[in-house]
Amino acid sequence: PVSVCAMCWSAEVSAFFTTTQAICLIILLYKGKYAYMFAQLPIVLQELWQFFIWLNIGKDPNTCNSINKKLSFLCTVTVLYVPMGFTLWGHASFPARLKNKGIWKWKRIEIFCMLGLTAFFILCAITYTLFGLKAGWYPYCTYPGPWGHQVWPMMTPPLPPNLVEWVHDYHTLLPWAVGIFFHWGWYCCYMGLVIGGLALVTGAELVRVAMFALGPALVIPLYMIIGPEFGSVWCWTASVGAYSMVMEPYVKQHFPDLIEMVAPTAEGFTGVMKEIHEEKMRRLAEKYGYTTVGQTPKDTGGSVL
Repeated sequence: PVSVCAMCWSAEVSAFFTTTQAICLIILLYKGKYAYMFAQLPIVLQELWQFFIWLNIGKDPNTCNSINKKLSFLCTVTVLYVPMGFTLWGHASFPARLKNKGIWKWKRIEIFCMLGLTAFFILCAITYTLFGLKAGWYPYCTYPGPWGHQVWPMMTPPLPPNLVEWVHDYHTLLPWAVGIFFHWGWYCCYMGLVIGGLALVTGAELVRVAMFALGPALVIPLYMIIGPEFGSVWCWTASVGAYSMVMEPYVKQHFPDLIEMVAPTAEGFTGVMKEIHEEKMRRLAEKYGYTTVGQTPKDTGGSVL
């Protein structure tokens, strides 16, 4: 894979995707789709950081210049922000007219809880990173992997030396269990927050399905194939959201049947708790005199993004 793929992923490739995604964001701003900015801006920024990292790429986890380390940390912070951006997108996409209804109270609680969980996760991840950097046991260089993609330091977080010594004093199964929990635990927490943020978005069925199918759904297959390089690849595939955001109005106008077909899929993928809350939401809807089924932007008085 090295001889084939290492020639394909480079600063030029990152520059191309950064430019095209930036153009998409400009189009969305021009059309007044400000809510989309919460979701897509951090993904575009991480692509920009990748471009500059390619210009200062390291040889291995321990060998790189100071610019590489600073950009790697900046990339970490940007990627960690992605689920919070999705949650803010969910808040901004909620129909304006329904914000004086009872259902908004439950939606607001869900949004605040998701923001709190995401903020706590970001705080823990950054604190652990800074502690490792300060103590000197967390090498923070981004370097090209065997498949030619960037391996970010946050994709291979080391255990503190004291913890490593402690687990090795016990049964040989313990280090394996700690390693699995530590690595996969944070992957699962992060992707759970990403899916939770997407679940809060109202409308945007095509965008949500595209971002889920080319984002969280690919994590395990990508990891099994290319290992820790999947982090930079996942962010690249998730960038399809910028293109789908621009194309969705055209698709809705010319291919309405496709949106009707995708809408239940979007709810099934990202509305994880939909079935559990369905009856409760229906009772609230009947109580306040509106229907949550088949509502259109005209019905809600707001723009369903």
